[in-house]
Amino acid sequence: DFLVVKRVTNSVPDKGDDCYNKHEGIAGRTLREGKTLVFPDISICVEAKPKSSDYRSALSIPIGNFGVFQTISTELDAFDSEDVELAEILAAHGAEAINGIRNRGEITRLTYNDPLTGALSRNGLEKFTSVEIEKSIRHSVPLSLMMLDIDDFKGINDSFGHVYGDSVLFWLVESVRMIIRSTDQVIRWGGDEFLIVLPEVTLEGAESMAERILDHLKKRTIEERAEITVSIGITSFLGDGDDIDRMIHRADSALYEAKSKGKNRLHVFRESQS
Repeated sequence: DFLVVKRVTNSVPDKGDDCYNKHEGIAGRTLREGKTLVFPDISICVEAKPKSSDYRSALSIPIGNFGVFQTISTELDAFDSEDVELAEILAAHGAEAINGIRNRGEITRLTYNDPLTGALSRNGLEKFTSVEIEKSIRHSVPLSLMMLDIDDFKGINDSFGHVYGDSVLFWLVESVRMIIRSTDQVIRWGGDEFLIVLPEVTLEGAESMAERILDHLKKRTIEERAEITVSIGITSFLGDGDDIDRMIHRADSALYEAKSKGKNRLHVFRESQS
């Protein structure tokens, strides 16, 4: 239900990915109509939400029913029929490649992934953590866990609606993935609670990463409606005899401490607290 904008530009600095409802803007209209749209002058296009006043014209092409390829120019009426033809060829090849990837991964995704956010589901948690815990025991490598919760998520849903609330969940997972490594995993634990499993990361390393997540969220916006903050609880694997259930319990206790101290912060569960 949402589009994440990926910019590649030489004229305007990249400020990071933005998340939009797929029914809004030029991209939303392109998906809705399912055809190529050319805008010689976007200043007279009611759907346009340009990120810069320098943008003058646009070419927008659907990629199947799941994405949009856009080219934007600082010149008026910048795209002729040859430009349109070339862009449509590129978009068609992109749609074919993406469909192939999606079809191959669909069975696995439906089994182990949360359909809204793309994070691992609870079904995928045990499969992933059992391997990492075994590795931690066998090779004496660290393993850390965060539990992350959106502050006042109920208030966000009540004020802006559940569709917007869903977009916040999707946006949050995308934001976290910009900070964590490809070897880390985000798991939707339930509602607006997420687990982040960090293989080969010490407690101190997890604390540093959590601080980066908090700082990163301050710099990102989602449709400029509400300030989104999170609280984070952190723990680490304590060795043979420990397990994922105990780790989750400790992370949950640390999360409670973070929220009780004012939210939008982290708390680390130290071994002395157990």
